[in-house]
Amino acid sequence: MAEREIVWLRKADADFQAVYERFEERGEGKGDGLFQDVNSALERISLFPEIGRTFESPIRRVLIDQGRYGLFYVAAPTRIVILGIENLRQDPARIRQNLGLEGAAE
Repeated sequence: MAEREIVWLRKADADFQAVYERFEERGEGKGDGLFQDVNSALERISLFPEIGRTFESPIRRVLIDQGRYGLFYVAAPTRIVILGIENLRQDPARIRQNLGLEGAAE
């Protein structure tokens, strides 16, 4: 099975940068642990795209930072599209809204 290309949406890239900065505020080098978690998740999903739990079809989610954050993505035939990184300790309606899904609570 071939690895799929990883494509980050601008919003997902901004999410990652914001979360990384929050981790660094907790202590220098803590962002590196997040970076390693994300890279590990990306390696897994590029090889096994169905590994993530379905959030709202076709969106899937893998856990990072010991389950406190979710990496949300869509698996396309030749690539993985990263939609965002969300704190899972917030209202699921807020997560759907942040991901731009229709029917999200206002």
